Amino acid sequence: MSEMLNIALPKGVYIMDDINVTKFKNIDFEYCGLRAFGDKGLSVDNCTFRYNNGKLSGSGALSFGQDNTCYTITNCTFESNEVPGVGGPANLRCGCIIENCTFIDNNTKNSNKPQINISVGGDNEVIIRNCTLTGAQRTKVGGIAISNTNALEGANIVTIENNDIRGHRYGITTNYGHQQVTIKGNKIIDNCYAASAAAGGSGISIYDNVGVQTVVITNNHFEKNWWGITVIGGGEVNVGKTEDPSAADYNPGGNVFKDNGNNGKLYDIYNNTALTVYAQGNKWGVDEQTAEKIETVIFHKNDDASRGEVIFMPAMEEGGVSDIVTDDENIQFINGEIQVQSAETIIIYTLSGQMVQEFNDVKGSVDISSLQKGLYLAYVKTATGVHVVKCLL
Repeated sequence: MSEMLNIALPKGVYIMDDINVTKFKNIDFEYCGLRAFGDKGLSVDNCTFRYNNGKLSGSGALSFGQDNTCYTITNCTFESNEVPGVGGPANLRCGCIIENCTFIDNNTKNSNKPQINISVGGDNEVIIRNCTLTGAQRTKVGGIAISNTNALEGANIVTIENNDIRGHRYGITTNYGHQQVTIKGNKIIDNCYAASAAAGGSGISIYDNVGVQTVVITNNHFEKNWWGITVIGGGEVNVGKTEDPSAADYNPGGNVFKDNGNNGKLYDIYNNTALTVYAQGNKWGVDEQTAEKIETVIFHKNDDASRGEVIFMPAMEEGGVSDIVTDDENIQFINGEIQVQSAETIIIYTLSGQMVQEFNDVKGSVDISSLQKGLYLAYVKTATGVHVVKCLL
């Protein structure tokens, strides 16, 4: 047969339901996509999306298409699509829950889009939780991007929690505009496949050129990225703030950094702004958690006077740091004494991170009432771990 058949590529399923939430369950989408333009959004459960050709939408194999809608995507697999797995236009506020999903090598065209590429949700939340994102080491494809390039209004609350993100140009990025972001409990490993370290490689990258983002980063594991966290812009970036457990911005930290670096140097945090970044209560990628050694893996005002300070002391002690336990029945601070049945070590820090007292092999209590009046943090290492106690004299 001398002539080749002209076979049209499939586009997919286009939904316009303004009355009900359209539900899809146990369906395999191959080569074709799913896009919703109805006012009620979609519920998609236990579906697979493979080999999408982008003919229905270049935004994603599953793409959002209507402002002020909500999407629930659970237990789905997105694999080997030419476009991102899930995406939506930058001018739409789309709330979504993406939970217990698997993303494997999406955006095979290697365009400048991540596997999940969505905007903020306005007054509806964006939640990405318990997902696995595995990249194919492509030079332009990231893991997760949440953007507000069009200054979309609303609370714009974003939670990225307990995901495993590996093998991308970068792990997570929050781009532009007002967002209230919490990033916690994620494993962010081996995201270093940009064309160069100047073009990507961050475990988390925070960029906001108008200074209105608030980002809380806690209990994540960063390993073998070119940069652990890069702060390129923002309003408030909180990687750990342990000074006042009763404060609204209290954050125990709990982030762990290991082998993040490029060109022969380690970078756990790179502060490329004039912001002061709190990063207390974390375990840094150095063999001893001392201020002198931690300084070597942080870029901030000590390296460039135009940059803001990263406040990183006190750091996490071996064994981890629990929440403040001032009312714990076994560890209490009463009348100038730290009372504990048994502790291997008790170390007292000022809020600026200066160690002022150390006690070893404690049985019963230690008296710190002779210190100057003020607020201190006591790190109490017991058989159950390391606890932090607020001590107000």
